[in-house]
Amino acid sequence: MRTLSVDSLRNEAKTILNEVEDKGELVYIEDGQKSAVLMGFDQYRAFMARLEDLEDALDLKEAIATSKRVRPYEEYLKARNKGNRF
Repeated sequence: MRTLSVDSLRNEAKTILNEVEDKGELVYIEDGQKSAVLMGFDQYRAFMARLEDLEDALDLKEAIATSKRVRPYEEYLKARNKGNRF
């Protein structure tokens, strides 16, 4: 990951954005106390999908830890296929 100033981004925006997209390079932009990271859209989508997966895993862990009974998935499927209520 390379670091650039806001002025560099302003002057070379098209080149920098093409490199971010083509090479998958992350670029850290800083201007005094404010900062940001540039990443390609495909990287962003993959990052967000991974984050959602991790959040789902944490939710599942919490559900298991706080539930009185965990119903095996196979049991749920059998009940669902028989038309029983969950």
